[in-house]
Amino acid sequence: SSLNNMQQANGFVGATTNYIFGDIAGGDANKGSTAADQPDIAEIETFGTTSANSFLLGKWNAVYEGVKRANNVMDMVEKAGDKITGGDQIIAQAKVIKAYWMFEGLRVFGANIPYVDLDSYRADTDPQVGNIDENGNPTYVWTNIEQDLKDAIAGLPATWGNAQKGRVNSWAAKAMLCRLYQYWASPFNGKNGAGDSSKWAQAKQLAKDIIY
Repeated sequence: SSLNNMQQANGFVGATTNYIFGDIAGGDANKGSTAADQPDIAEIETFGTTSANSFLLGKWNAVYEGVKRANNVMDMVEKAGDKITGGDQIIAQAKVIKAYWMFEGLRVFGANIPYVDLDSYRADTDPQVGNIDENGNPTYVWTNIEQDLKDAIAGLPATWGNAQKGRVNSWAAKAMLCRLYQYWASPFNGKNGAGDSSKWAQAKQLAKDIIY
């Protein structure tokens, strides 16, 4: 349900289309109307945002609400143990959803965002997770998202059958990982811990695997 953006009253805020943060911020579209209409979008369009911008706050909340729900699913399944059928596949699907939202956060806010692992969630459902290491250096979520997707690929079937159409499968997880590698390989002006050119080869191999 987090992918349907149901946790936000304003559909633009957490929408996975990223119309505000992509098309308008990138110049492909114009907010239009009057200056008094949706001024927070105008801030994004003119690169004049503040920490109080409702769309940035809403997107942040949408990202971490999605992460929270995925962690909640994994926590419940692990606690249920043998009492639940297909638990490993449920966890694998939840990891795809979690990776999706973390990637959304990375795209809008950069890779130096907090990664809420399952232990942190279990300690506090709304934990305060840092984004610097013990030496004061920034931490990045690339490898966290990568591992979630690798786990999902290993745990998901290639197909679900006609009765389960629409469920995420291992090919979808591979496609998401391929996209992550493409972003990871790009330099981002030397920021965000990106610019690892070796990821191009990994992206290419995954793309070939998916296509052929």
